[in-house]
Amino acid sequence: SKVNLALGETLELQQPVLSPEDHTDTLKFYSDDESVVMIDEDGYLVPVSVGTAKIYAEAGSGKKASYTVTVVYPEDKFVLALSKESVKATADEVTMEVMLVNNPGIAGVMLELEFDDSVFEIASVEGEDFSEFGVVPGADVHSPYKILAYNTSNVPGDGTLVTVTFNILDGAEKGTYDVIVKSNSEEDDLMIIDENGQALEHLAVDGTITLR
Repeated sequence: SKVNLALGETLELQQPVLSPEDHTDTLKFYSDDESVVMIDEDGYLVPVSVGTAKIYAEAGSGKKASYTVTVVYPEDKFVLALSKESVKATADEVTMEVMLVNNPGIAGVMLELEFDDSVFEIASVEGEDFSEFGVVPGADVHSPYKILAYNTSNVPGDGTLVTVTFNILDGAEKGTYDVIVKSNSEEDDLMIIDENGQALEHLAVDGTITLR
């Protein structure tokens, strides 16, 4: 079976079909990709990023059953999201997108990226689909890294606001690294605003970089 789950929502864990003799108290549930969806301690599916994962139930006998969970962007909520990237660990750099979904019209974005600066440093920040925005990169190459994008009036539409290129530092080990975006803290001047200077409610979605 298949289940759709929107970012920002949760769903009670469903039990896939197993034969009656395998319905025991020793059923073990797990996700095959916790970067997409996790199972919390209360037995709920928690979406992490857009993508597809399988939820498995494993009986004490070793028999398994599963269903597919597809995590999608919510249809009725403004989202600022980082992409998920994967490159060879021997690569020199990797590029990540900062994307707008269900954009109601914005005039400014002030965000901060947190990442492992023993593995990555910022190489460049460039505007993409929104040519109306001026983009001001941060003054440093390390985490936390601030980015400002601004315009004098509201700009609607979905797409990639900026692309961020990271240098991959010498000695970087294989693995998956989180890149955290902060854009919901008015006291730290991290927010998305409209042309009137009003902060806009939105969902901020973190990204990952996998070095393989």
